[in-house]
Amino acid sequence: AKRIPLFIWHTEIDLENLYVLANSFPKLQIILESQPQKLIYHTCSVFALMKNCRNICLEISNLVAPGLLKYAVRQLGAQRFVYGSFLPANDPMVAVSLLLESGLDLNDINLIAGGNMQGIVGAIKC
Repeated sequence: AKRIPLFIWHTEIDLENLYVLANSFPKLQIILESQPQKLIYHTCSVFALMKNCRNICLEISNLVAPGLLKYAVRQLGAQRFVYGSFLPANDPMVAVSLLLESGLDLNDINLIAGGNMQGIVGAIKC
């Protein structure tokens, strides 16, 4: 009822249970964090899950394979991704570079860099 988002590591829940969670609570905004393990091996499954669960967004700090962020945005839309850096373990410029070197248009970059998160936080009801 308060629209407080749920942040969860992709290693904390298997994708089947995440699907059940997302569908059981369709108004719950879920932000799947892509650290601390490599997400690259699971991107096809994660993207398929996100196609079926519109209330799941993905944090970008671990989408480091060449062209992966641009591919993901083309498949799912920029509104499904949020900036994250995994600070202090990672340098925040890694994720900034992912955005700046992605080849995405400025509108998509602005959404991912902060616009999407502003919308999520702005929807919280106190």
